[in-house]
Amino acid sequence: MDIERIAWTCHEANRALCLAYGDTSQVVWEDAPADIKGSAIDGVRFAIEHPEATPEGSHQNWCAFKVGDGWVYGPVKDADKKTHPCLVEYGKLPVEQRAKDYVFQGIVRSFANGPHEATTAVETVAAHAPSLALHLVGRALDARADALGRGQEARHIRASWPRTRTGCGSPLSGRSTLRARG
Repeated sequence: MDIERIAWTCHEANRALCLAYGDTSQVVWEDAPADIKGSAIDGVRFAIEHPEATPEGSHQNWCAFKVGDGWVYGPVKDADKKTHPCLVEYGKLPVEQRAKDYVFQGIVRSFANGPHEATTAVETVAAHAPSLALHLVGRALDARADALGRGQEARHIRASWPRTRTGCGSPLSGRSTLRARG
């Protein structure tokens, strides 16, 4: 099994999610610093060695790796100062950040065990994909509208979107409620 190839795939999937959220700080794997590659490789090894690990466990492993590399919590991600806003308890992460852990595990499991073993993670993500997709589309629309100077108008339109159920006991939302997107 090619651990680095799996880490590359996870990194690029994470980079794509970041771009969807408007975060352009992630560089392609080939240009990523050694500590970023090391973090992804460590995450892949952890997921393979601990197949029962939850996305929360994956996040805790990532935090331990970052802290071990000298990173601390900071409200803004800054590679020079080694601060990161995601160095918090899993439950305090925004839904976008929690989704990354599900995607990461789904990718590792699909490489490590074949498609049948990955179904739990994939089904979990798929079950919540409609609400996550609406959220991502809304974020992208907000960013585009703000760039065009029409942010308020876009948010007013999105406020009229139908409410969506995130799902009973949704691991992404942490609760079962009807939530307006916006």
